[in-house]
Amino acid sequence: MSIFIFPNLNQYMEKTNNNSQTKNNSVLRLVMLLISILAGLLIIGEGIYYVYKMSSPKQSENRLSMPTPAQSQPESTPAVAVENSSPTSAQPAQDLTGKWVGKYEVTAPKECVVAAGSWTAYVNQSGDSFSGSYKSDAISGVISGKYSDTKDFSWTVTGNGIIQLKGNVASPNAITGDLTGPTCPGTSQKITGTFSGGR
Repeated sequence: MSIFIFPNLNQYMEKTNNNSQTKNNSVLRLVMLLISILAGLLIIGEGIYYVYKMSSPKQSENRLSMPTPAQSQPESTPAVAVENSSPTSAQPAQDLTGKWVGKYEVTAPKECVVAAGSWTAYVNQSGDSFSGSYKSDAISGVISGKYSDTKDFSWTVTGNGIIQLKGNVASPNAITGDLTGPTCPGTSQKITGTFSGGR
């Protein structure tokens, strides 16, 4: 009886399997088609977004502000320091090193005006500074001092009293000036006067 109802059972089963496989293939093709469509949409969307970004004002500004190739600039010439030919400080007009002899005269105060005499100095000069020894009828001691400008100088003699001589180089071998000495005996005033000398 069963043989009559299902004469070709194997054929039926085979046909059923073929139908299932056909459906599976159709579903697979549909899935692949959907994937292709989605991929295409993604590519198109990315392209549209890129075009939008490139066409937006900010991107245009960025493109305009992109660095341009550096243009060659003329080389600047280095500044040349110009040496000042003028001396930075006053230079002594004369080296006073050597033996000097001369005379002095007291002009004040009146109690000592009669005082006058001679002096001798052995002077050493280094740059604008002086050292050495001094001896006169009134005072003896060591010399210290310096030039105050190109021709004016001062000597301070310190020994058995203090005397200061402020002089001027009149010529290479002649000096003149004023002196201020120790206190005049019997008064409270320092003696003042003049001096001159040569070598």
